[in-house]
Amino acid sequence: MGHHHGHHHHSSQLNGRNLFLTILLNIGITAVQIVVAIFTGSLALLTDAAHNFSDALSIVISWGANRMSQKQPDGHATYGYYRAEILSALINGLALLIIAGVLLYESLLRLISGATGSLNNPLWILAAAAFSVVANGISVLLLHHDAKDSLNIRSAYLHLLTDLMTSIAVIIGAAAMWFFEIYWLDAAIATGISAYLVYSSYPLLKNCYQIIMQISPIEVSPADMITVARQTKGVVSLHDVHLWQMNEHQNMMEAHVVLDDNYDLKTTNIIIDKLKKSLDKKFDLAHITLQPEVLQCPASVFSREYYEEGAIREPQKCDHKHHHH
Repeated sequence: MGHHHGHHHHSSQLNGRNLFLTILLNIGITAVQIVVAIFTGSLALLTDAAHNFSDALSIVISWGANRMSQKQPDGHATYGYYRAEILSALINGLALLIIAGVLLYESLLRLISGATGSLNNPLWILAAAAFSVVANGISVLLLHHDAKDSLNIRSAYLHLLTDLMTSIAVIIGAAAMWFFEIYWLDAAIATGISAYLVYSSYPLLKNCYQIIMQISPIEVSPADMITVARQTKGVVSLHDVHLWQMNEHQNMMEAHVVLDDNYDLKTTNIIIDKLKKSLDKKFDLAHITLQPEVLQCPASVFSREYYEEGAIREPQKCDHKHHHH
């Protein structure tokens, strides 16, 4: 069995100072908004406060997961702890979805029942939302760099970015209520914010689901790998091709390699090494495991069409001799 341990490990150390400052900012925003929301009776501001609290929590979880992902592989976790960040992103995404769902229900209930009432001094709502915009703007800048390289931090970054946008919406609504006394806008804005949060959490959760369920990366297909393999001298085709992601940056692969002759072990290793290099260069794979076999049936059985139809298992009528490395 041939193994290739790639050199594409992307689990970067996060800026702890930036994360700490971001957490403090979001705790401050949450406290201010809750107090003002209770005083004024603003559901939109309370929605924004709940989102800010989830921001602070998500950043704490993200930091812890990133620290854990730095641990080296051991006898219990032979691939390492890279998936800790994916679990963190999943938890953050689910938390965002649940909070948004509850607030969406409350805001719709208020709109449908017509219990929009009036608010105490919308100017306070305007001030609290303005403070949130400034603080969240700083937080977004602090995490902007780390968000580029980590799905985990990107989940926290999206929390902050959406909250920046929702705070701007609250400011617009508060201004309208202050000048025109259109108080139903508060519940309408809360509904819009909550619906947007539900919508924005879907791509993140989908990505986490695909990685945890070991679904093949969209940009890589077994058929393309077979095409590359056939360009290697001595290789007939691949079968039992399995592709999955360790995290958002590391694609993994294993397959059986059908050789055109019963080569000796040294020659087999040379062929397998060439194939691994070709696959790595083409598909940027972090880990490759290949098992060589000798062809004992017509090569046409391993046609490209066979794999394009989705079948990745070896046809039963073929009899192969295996080289175990």
